[in-house]
Amino acid sequence: MAQKVFVTKDRHSVLAAEFFKELYEKYPELRIYTIAEIKKFIKDFNGVIRKQVTTTREGVELPVYLGFMFLGTYGIRKPPIKFSEVNEKGEHVRLPHPHHSDGFGGMVYYVTDPVKKRFTNSKYWGFTPCSEFNKQVGNAYRTEWKKFIHIGTGRRTVSSVLRNAKAKDFAMKSKKDIVDNYNEFAFD
Repeated sequence: MAQKVFVTKDRHSVLAAEFFKELYEKYPELRIYTIAEIKKFIKDFNGVIRKQVTTTREGVELPVYLGFMFLGTYGIRKPPIKFSEVNEKGEHVRLPHPHHSDGFGGMVYYVTDPVKKRFTNSKYWGFTPCSEFNKQVGNAYRTEWKKFIHIGTGRRTVSSVLRNAKAKDFAMKSKKDIVDNYNEFAFD
């Protein structure tokens, strides 16, 4: 058997020494914080965003008009294939749908379209979740998959779906407020 050769990419961390050098040059007042403290601030901030995305239906609007991030449900996905097994027709065996979500899939959406002010090169920005974020999203989606916004598989854009969902939520909340605060004897 031939030996397998693995090609490894050079890993580049966003929080590398170059980042802190540029940060301290641009903002000298931050020199009172150590690198470990700044990393802890960033980790805590990311934890708050993760919690907000996985616990609320609307997700979170990122600061400085960087966009919206929310957990959405997309169309029914095909069940995964088990390549090691073949049925009598010679086809690969598909595993059953996950019962926790009726076959729907969950995904974190990062959208820059519906923000009030556009920032430079917003169409080039993207989002790749870390492993902690993926685990938290998976756990939240398994238990509460019906509460998240359904994106669907049509030609509608994610931003239009998000805008419609926010409008529906606002209408439902205002309708509930009217019913809760209704007083038939008040003539105001």
